[in-house]
Amino acid sequence: MALRTAAQYRESLRDGRVVFYRGQRVPDVTAHPVIRVAIEHASIDYEMAERPETRELAVVKSPETGEPISRYFQVPRTAEDLLKRSALIEAATREGGPEPGAGRRPTPTTTSGSWRSARTGSSSGARRPTPPSPPTPTRSSSCRPGP
Repeated sequence: MALRTAAQYRESLRDGRVVFYRGQRVPDVTAHPVIRVAIEHASIDYEMAERPETRELAVVKSPETGEPISRYFQVPRTAEDLLKRSALIEAATREGGPEPGAGRRPTPTTTSGSWRSARTGSSSGARRPTPPSPPTPTRSSSCRPGP
């Protein structure tokens, strides 16, 4: 089976599946402002397989069929396999940016504004407040070993 393109991946999700988000039925997951963020992030892997400058990192030959497959589906057998998979994950994460879409080039289905509004609920870029971190546990004298 040939590798899918990002467009084929997104189109495959328009298969009549029944999805609910926060109690509301979602007629098209690829158009939903929140779910679309995850779909576009997953699309990065397909895009990397298509681009000549990242294809070698993203695609390997299947040992069973000889066909090109995503490196994610290759069972690592050597340290080099693991390093290349880690490099792929790092590259895809960098491309996705610290916030979904922040490092991405706009595509016909994404804009930085739509990413931001899906993440924060506004196109102004205002961020949600971060909850405080829990206190760091400390050792009490009752936890110390006896003499």
